Amino acid sequence: MSIQKLVNTGERRGGFNEAPEGWEEITEKEFVQSDFFIYTWEAFEFKQLDKLADGTHLEGPILPVKLFWMNDGTGYGISSDYWKGKIRFFRFGCRHDYRGMGVEECRERGISHFGRCYHVSECRKCGYVHAVDSSD
Repeated sequence: MSIQKLVNTGERRGGFNEAPEGWEEITEKEFVQSDFFIYTWEAFEFKQLDKLADGTHLEGPILPVKLFWMNDGTGYGISSDYWKGKIRFFRFGCRHDYRGMGVEECRERGISHFGRCYHVSECRKCGYVHAVDSSD
């Protein structure tokens, strides 16, 4: 599924002012060492959160947050508190658990596999398929 469809349809992204699935606050160090600085985000969204994806209301005031969606349906959130002069960081989406897929399995499922230096993996949790060409 394309990230644009994910964002446009609301699938897995949470409802109006609702955090996406897998919402979790992270430290500044975790954010700095995250995929946010390795890959380019695919979609951007602004929300004023008041509850989690399961409907649980957040403690405190509404949380204004900018969401950066990656191509695999995961992403990162950044929220600033003007009055406290603080920034908070979040991640969301599946915590992927990949398993490798061989050429034959990919062929049977109609997934492109281009040979020895091409690695295809599927997340055991959400089914997202990730491919990397490791050749130079």
